Amino acid sequence: MKWLILCRISNNVLLDQLFDYCLETLWILALLAEISQLKSSVNANAVLP
Repeated sequence: MKWLILCRISNNVLLDQLFDYCLETLWILALLAEISQLKSSVNANAVLP
């Protein structure tokens, strides 16, 4: 977690881009996880009478 803060403080463009990329990737993964959880709950509800 510390390296994320270091990337933010640093003026290095490459590190800054890496930080942004990591944030986007985490956001996408979180979104996908939420979607799959939603799908599984919908499927569970559909099975029940």
